[in-house]
Amino acid sequence: MPLRELKSRDAVLQAIREFDDIGQEAFLSRYGFGEARSYVLHHDGHEYDSKAIAGVAYGYQFPARGPLAAFKFSGGASTVAPVLRALGFEVRSTSAPVTATPLDGRGQHDALPRSRARGDGQGFGLSNGEAPRVAAQATDDPLTDIEAAGEQLAGLTSTERVAVIKARVGQGVFRDAVLEGWGGCCAVTGVNIDAVLVASHIKPWRDSTNDERLDPCNGLPLIGTLDRLFDAGLITFADDGKIVISSSVPEAQLVALGVSRDMRLREARAALAPFLGHHRSMRFERGLRAAAT
Repeated sequence: MPLRELKSRDAVLQAIREFDDIGQEAFLSRYGFGEARSYVLHHDGHEYDSKAIAGVAYGYQFPARGPLAAFKFSGGASTVAPVLRALGFEVRSTSAPVTATPLDGRGQHDALPRSRARGDGQGFGLSNGEAPRVAAQATDDPLTDIEAAGEQLAGLTSTERVAVIKARVGQGVFRDAVLEGWGGCCAVTGVNIDAVLVASHIKPWRDSTNDERLDPCNGLPLIGTLDRLFDAGLITFADDGKIVISSSVPEAQLVALGVSRDMRLREARAALAPFLGHHRSMRFERGLRAAAT
């Protein structure tokens, strides 16, 4: 992982100074990071968004490469924290908002809610007209998937194994990284109510390698309704981010669900393309073929 190449304490200090100079909101906006959800960097009596500082510090150490984008790495106990601690910085897990006060006195900014609750996706019932009879692929029980992956998981350290297992149920490092990569908001609607957001794997967990299971580029934060449609193969997304809707879903049902054919991912990212391609061919298109038989 590129973040592991961050070895310069001075680069981190430069990122901190920039943060102090322009303030938290401008710093996060400039580099495309969300506010810290789980871990903060403590330095000289102030708190800083640890993932954002690490990503920007990478750019200071490697000017030709530039800062690491938020979606290219995950933040948390197994990634950012050990890198910063190895450079002599204090990183704390916290459930409170970041309270970094820029040295120029530009004020504080409350972090997004840090609830670990996973959106349960309820309320997917179709009330108008007949429900689509697409042969949507039911999601396997998480325990079944985890048991089936026993051989793959056996080669991991206990910490890595816990992280991969938690990713299956939308918790832990994977969920944090996916949400942070999209600023704590739904990738389509922009809703930022943590409790209704689901960190969805694009390429299903059971079909992924251990690396893919934790890769934030293999995830989309979606509100419950879109998550259920996506998981069922009733919607997918083109590489340019435009929503693709199954022809088996009646227009009246789309209206009832609040789904529009004009919807799209708020940002089209090249790193998502291989995972979206898998979803289109193995989830969405397969469902349509099954429905036609």
